[in-house]
Amino acid sequence: MLSTPKRLLLAALLVHAALHLPAAFTRQHMEFDDACSYVEAAGHQGDYARTVPQGLPPAGSWVPAATWKQMLTPDEPLVFRTIAEDLGRYDIHPPLYFWLLHLGLLGAGFHLWVGPLVNLGFDILSIFALYALARRVLGDERKAGLAALLWSVSPGPLLAALEARQYSLFALVSILFVRSVLDFLEDGARLRPRSALWLCFVTWLGLLTQYQFAILVGAAGVLLVLKQARRDPRRLAVALGALAAGAALMLPMHELVLASFQQQQRQLLPFDWNALFVRITSVFAAPSTFFVMGLAQQVLWVAAASAGLVGLRRSLRRRNETFRAAFSRLEPPVQHVFLLLSVSLGVATIAFLGFRTPAWVMQGKYLAWAHPMIACLLVRALHAFQPSSIRRFLYLVGLILLGNALWLDGQRIRQAHRIAEARRNVASVDRVVFDSGSRGLFFPAMLQLPDDTLVFAAPAKVLLDAPERWLPELSERSLWIHDPGGAAMMTPARMEGLLQGRLGFAPKEGPLWPRQVAYPFGPPPARKAQQEP
Repeated sequence: MLSTPKRLLLAALLVHAALHLPAAFTRQHMEFDDACSYVEAAGHQGDYARTVPQGLPPAGSWVPAATWKQMLTPDEPLVFRTIAEDLGRYDIHPPLYFWLLHLGLLGAGFHLWVGPLVNLGFDILSIFALYALARRVLGDERKAGLAALLWSVSPGPLLAALEARQYSLFALVSILFVRSVLDFLEDGARLRPRSALWLCFVTWLGLLTQYQFAILVGAAGVLLVLKQARRDPRRLAVALGALAAGAALMLPMHELVLASFQQQQRQLLPFDWNALFVRITSVFAAPSTFFVMGLAQQVLWVAAASAGLVGLRRSLRRRNETFRAAFSRLEPPVQHVFLLLSVSLGVATIAFLGFRTPAWVMQGKYLAWAHPMIACLLVRALHAFQPSSIRRFLYLVGLILLGNALWLDGQRIRQAHRIAEARRNVASVDRVVFDSGSRGLFFPAMLQLPDDTLVFAAPAKVLLDAPERWLPELSERSLWIHDPGGAAMMTPARMEGLLQGRLGFAPKEGPLWPRQVAYPFGPPPARKAQQEP
């Protein structure tokens, strides 16, 4: 018979899979980031960048949608160098996740569930790794099982895993990194060569997964210096050497790394006082994305967290104890995890409020590295406040998180059914004009079209400069998919002028193209007025 900790671990694995798989296998729509990941992992990012944005063939001509969908499937196996070089030129991410997703595409072909299934594998490994980390930090297998269970039913990790993006892998390598760093932060632990080699290896893996991992590495370096500079210089030297060696392994890719950073700098927005207020609110709501999604729920979480801090202060005042004194009584591993999380979040917040990172990096999936540490600290904090009923209280928290996760799962599944219903309406469309060069918008649109639907994809400038290449073929069964943000030149007024009364069109809302506007063509206005009673 399994012990309680093992039952909790098994429950974490089964519940996480049960929440993840239905939403993964019922997906009908590709998100913006999904599209970027699949075309990159297929080794076609460079091909796409040389076609649609430039208006070069097959862009700028009528071709079946199936021609474009082929870019989501690898033509050749193991094109790791091509993937890395294309990421360096056209994107801002390191290549490890996209190499692994490439292997998934080779094994299963392109399906919307491939990315989520790859991520589920990372999540399963993360649950085991988090159990081991929490057992080390909390000193109790039952608490470790509770931490793993809380993480497994939390909306933040679940939603991150449903996108074909690197955040599940980011969480895994972050857990492994924190566990390795603890070996060098704790006094008296035996110093083994394999510990240094492992720290070097996971540092390299983290930097190959997400450049934001450098914040975690820097925070670990600072804590190591503050803790071990006087107590154990040899341990400090070995740890810093391992971190430096892990970073040095990125040197063969230094040109691609620099190119990615330059790409990211071009995405940054200038400082703006109005936007600063929005960013400040995002900072307060960011930790809540581990527990809940949605603005109203996050506001409630911030209120609950604030009330908890007020209660903590009053409790310390009644005991005539300072926060520093109470903190010093915590177990050293708990202190180290808390400080590592605080310093990392502090650096990320400063960069965010200084407009040195994009506006979206305080969303839930971008904090995947922090969620495992939050789970450990949450179990420790609740145990401190409710020592006599820790299991009952934590099970209640777990049920609340599970309910929220089930609600989000239901939302995803309902969205998939709405998209499947809406897709029937485009089955009769014979031709589609697409005016944006963004791959994150282009491929989700292509995926909703039948393979034999003819598509004319080109930037707005090409459409306006050469209307004779696409305009005569349009009919009342055709469709124009417009990107208001990326194709501002191609306005409805300009389209109306090009049509010269031959066809009419009107915007149609729906779930198929959430970031775009679809304009089905129809009878010209004069004939439509005659047809109306």
